[in-house]
Formats: sequence, C-alpha cells, structure tokens
Amino acid sequence: MATRADEIRKFLERGSASYFEAVGAVREFQKEILKQSTAALASRLPEVKRILGLKGLNPEDIKNHTLLEEDYADLCARLDLDSDHVLFAGLEWRLEADTRKAHPWAFADLWIRESDKYWAKLPHRCHGYLQRYGNEIYLEDRCLPEEIGKLRAKLERMLDRWCDIWRKTGGITASRKKA
Repeated sequence: MATRADEIRKFLERGSASYFEAVGAVREFQKEILKQSTAALASRLPEVKRILGLKGLNPEDIKNHTLLEEDYADLCARLDLDSDHVLFAGLEWRLEADTRKAHPWAFADLWIRESDKYWAKLPHRCHGYLQRYGNEIYLEDRCLPEEIGKLRAKLERMLDRWCDIWRKTGGITASRKKA
C-alpha cells in the first residue's frame, strides 16, 4: 500500500520531468490571449478615442496586463487613457468558492479614479448593461471553451457594445463637463 510520502515522491518525479513543457505551454497560452486582447483593443481604438474625447493615443500605447491572485486571474490589454482612466479588455478567471472551479470571462473594463461620480450620472438603463466593482465600470460575458479560439472577435463585439453605451450617455467627456 502506497503511503502519502510515496504519492508525493511520484508526483514530484512526474512534475520534474514535465515542468518546462507545462510552463512553456502556459506561457504560449498567455501570449496568445494577450495578443488577441491587444489586437481587439487596437482595432477599436479610433472609436474609443472619439467617444471618450481623447487624442494622441496609438496602438503602441497598449500594454499587456497580467494579474494572478489565489482566486482570480487576469490576462488582458491595458490602455492608460489619462491619469484618471484606464481601459482594459481581455479574459479573467474567478475561482468559485463552493466548487473550486474557475471559468473564463471576457471583459471590457474602464477604471475611473472617481467612479462614484460617473456611475451616478449614467442613466439607470445603463446600470442593466454595465456592472461596477470598486473603481471599475465594465461589461463581461462568460467565455465558453469553444469561444476562446475566437477571443478577438468576442472582445471586439464587447468593445463595440461598450462604445455604444458610452456614445449614448455622452462618454466621459460629458461626465467631466457636468462634474
């Protein structure tokens, strides 16, 4: 009968033999998610700039953003719009406490320094589309395994929806004027 020590030894032996292969596969996966996220944000950048009333941003300004916590992970494109606004688009995983399973979610997220002020000025009908967590106002949609291969298209649709909402509400420029 195998002891716990035997199980750990076998686990470590198998792990050491495949460690670099596994790490390499994870890195390639991350690179591709970041590439798809960046391409989606870059393709919608002209519209984002127009709606938000911003000038001077270029696709080269888009950066990779990764975050790995115990129960949460982000792989996304990040665009610092100005000192008060950051736009993110990509995938996140949240570990469900009860099942300990993580599911990917595609998202388009605007971080706003003074989000309370902007959230209050959004028409109530937008609260049904947008969600809010801390300083983030965002759209999200569960990303099924078969959709991961089409991540760029999914993110582009989300950014289009995000732009449509902000266009209808006057964008951040309108919120600044009312402040």
